[in-house]
Order: sequence, then structure tokens, then C-alpha cells
Amino acid sequence: MLGELMKALRLKLAPTDEQYQILDEMFRKWASLCNRYNRYYYQKMGEEDIKNILKPKIDTSVMQFSKTQVNQKIKSDNADLIRAMKEQKKQKENELEKLQERRNTIDDAITKEDCKETDIKGNIRPKGWFKFHKYKYWKDEIKNLDRQIKGKQRTIDKIEKGKIYFKPKRVGLWSTSFEIGFKSKTLILKPFANGDKLSVRIVTVPLQPHRGSSLRSKEFLERAIKSFLTFSLHTNFFGLANDEGPLINYNILEDRMIPKRDERFNKDSIADDAGLVEFDKRVKEFIDSIEKKIGRKLNRAETESINKEKERLWHKDKELKEIFDNFKKINELKRQILSKEKRDEINNLENEVRTKRKGLLSQDFFQTIQKIKVELLERKSTFFKAKYDRFPIKIKNLENLFHNLTEDEKKIILNEGKKAFSEPDKFNDYKFSNEYVNFLERIAEYLIYQKEGVYGINKYPILFRPSAARTPPALAGG
Repeated sequence: MLGELMKALRLKLAPTDEQYQILDEMFRKWASLCNRYNRYYYQKMGEEDIKNILKPKIDTSVMQFSKTQVNQKIKSDNADLIRAMKEQKKQKENELEKLQERRNTIDDAITKEDCKETDIKGNIRPKGWFKFHKYKYWKDEIKNLDRQIKGKQRTIDKIEKGKIYFKPKRVGLWSTSFEIGFKSKTLILKPFANGDKLSVRIVTVPLQPHRGSSLRSKEFLERAIKSFLTFSLHTNFFGLANDEGPLINYNILEDRMIPKRDERFNKDSIADDAGLVEFDKRVKEFIDSIEKKIGRKLNRAETESINKEKERLWHKDKELKEIFDNFKKINELKRQILSKEKRDEINNLENEVRTKRKGLLSQDFFQTIQKIKVELLERKSTFFKAKYDRFPIKIKNLENLFHNLTEDEKKIILNEGKKAFSEPDKFNDYKFSNEYVNFLERIAEYLIYQKEGVYGINKYPILFRPSAARTPPALAGG
């Protein structure tokens, strides 16, 4: 049920004209700070030095964000944008790879007799494809693909060269920098260094008379707010911080040690050593990721086992070619209209590939990785035990927000934590009980309809943007 909850909520602010000016200044100031952080970061300045430069100056009339707000959110906002750019680059590279593969397949069909099929009219198609066309159609298709490939490559080049630039269109607020009250329809912003607060009205229901589509919108918003608060209450107990999630979500995938096709069998004129360099780099990243997650350096025996396996797998030419040939067959089949027989063939080939990949790994290497996996599991268990030990304090904080909980209600949370944390490797797949979710929903309803005043939503930062109707002024210096 928790998987269906809203993890984000979008609400409209209704500021006065005077508040609009303050908010516009917030957007400008935050963009300036983020851009300065990014500039200092690329100048290889230390984190502490950057914090010292950007810390608030109290003896000024210019708006200043608090030290907590600056330290906690500027780095994460920059990281969010960097992550978005990297994801966009990865997406464009995948699209480019598919375009190039399609282009090469069509070109082979035009130029090589053994790569095409011909119908009685003389039309052709690449082997295994569905439709026949004239030569001119395929040549025009290559021109179109060349144009798309150039466009994708230009976009990738821009992302690689470009530096991050923030526009005054967003402000991320740390969880302690705001309070909200859904009954009072109030958002209190308090990210300022001088302790000032800005109380802004929020719109939680449509302004039009509640009938027809307006009534449906009102009902949707009510469900969304309840869902959002339920999820927020849940994350207070079971949410993972940015530095915790990577540990819990990490699994050691030993088949990452197997060379990739482009590494082992490079078709280009580049020396074979180039593929080995890439393979060595990837194995080093594999080792680094393990050391980071288990919190120590691998010992000599462990490192030797991995390096020995790396050397052994690199020379498994016959086995690797069989695996790569199967991958090629799978990709060719997936491009066709799939009948039940074709799907069964794909499933059989995929099972065969998995079996062969697993069979490539030596027993010595497998035992080494299994021992490290046990150590990783113990580290996850220690983390969850410490998290569970903080539950009584969190329950006490919940009582201050809600009301005095009964012993049975406290047991609901404690028992859910005990079950959810019992198997660290299966935490992400754990299904929270209806009893626990219904309990959180009752608290959410209380906060919406009965709780007076405003309150903090622990561990739940927010992001707010200016209205499209009001374009923010140009960027101003910090």
C-alpha cells in the first residue's frame, strides 16, 4: 500500500504583493549562492572553505539565508542538477547507441548480400526485420539517421562541456526551514539568518464552487494531501538519508567482473590494449565500490583473488564469444514481432546466458565474494539496529505532534520496525502491514482536519518555484 502513496505534493501559494517581492528576492539570492558554490567547486576549493565564504553576513541589510539552510541545501541542489545532467547524458548516449546500431544494420543490408532478405519484387530488408522496402527508402532512412546521430552527439558534447547555471526559478528548503499547517492553510518559511519568518497562505482546495470538475479536484487534493502526510510520517521511521540509501540498496554483483564485448572484442582499429584498460578501470571501480560499502580496504588475499579472476576471465575467449553471440541473437529476436515461440526462445537464450556467465566464475573468487557479502550484510544489520534503537525517541516526538499514543499504537510501530529490519537485504521488498498504514492515515487525517497551528515535517525537504504567471527578475549578485 505504501508504494501507492504520493511521495511529492504540489500546492499553490497565495502570497500578497509584498510577499511576492520577498519571494522574488529569495529566488535571486538562492540562484546567486548556488552559482557561486558551483564556481568555487570547479575551482577545487575545499568544502569548508566554500562554507566559510558563503556563510551569512549578519551585519547587512541584504537578505541572508541561515547557515543550516546554506550548508544543507546548496550542495544537494547542485548535486541534484549534476545528477539530472548525467542522467540526461546517459539517456542521450543510449539513444545514440540505438540509432548507430540501426544505421549500421541498414547499411549492412544495402552493401552486403548475406545481411539482407529480398522479396519477389526486388525489395529488401535487413535479416530478421519485418517490412520490405525499395533501396531508395533505406538510403533515405540512413540520411535521416545520420541527421539524428549528429543531433544527439551535439547534445552530448554540450552536456560534457557545460557548467551548471542556476536560474532564479527554484529554492530548496531544508526540513527545519519551514513549518506547515493544513487546517490553517499556512506555510511558515524560516530559512533566514536573522530569524525572521514569512507566513504565506497555501491553497489546498480549488477556489471555484465545489461542483463538477471542481469538486473532483477538491477530492483529489484531499486524497493527495492525506497520502503525502502518510508517506512523510512513514519516512520519519523508515526513510533512508542520502548517505544511507546507497549502503542498503547496494548488492555485490560478481558478474560485473566479466569483460564486456566492446572491451574484449573491439572492432575498431584501436589497439586491443584499449579494451583491457577499460576493463581494468571497471574492475578497479568494482573494488572501490565494495571498499566504500564495507567501510574498509580489501586485504591482500581478497585483492589477489579478484585480480587473479580478472586475468583468468580476460582470456576466456571461447566462452565469452558464446555469451556475446547469444546476446546478439536475443537483440535480433527482440526487434521482430514476437510470437509465443519467439518469446520462449528469448527466455531460453537469456537463461542460457545467465547460466554461462555464472559458470565462468571460479570457485575461489566466488568464495571470496561470499565472505565479503556476509560482512556487508552484518554492516547493514548494525545500521538497522541503530535505526530501530531510535524508535522510542521518534515515537515520543510523534506524541508531541499527534496526541498521547496508546500502548497498542506504540506496539504497531515497534513491531513493524522489528519485522521490516529483520532481513536487511530484503528491506526494499518488505510489504508494510495494513494495520501500520491505517494507523499512519489516522494521524494524517488528524493533522489535516483537527491539528491547529503549524508543525514541521521531519526529514522532508521541500522545493518551491515561482508561478509561471510572474516571471522572476534577472539574476542578481549575491
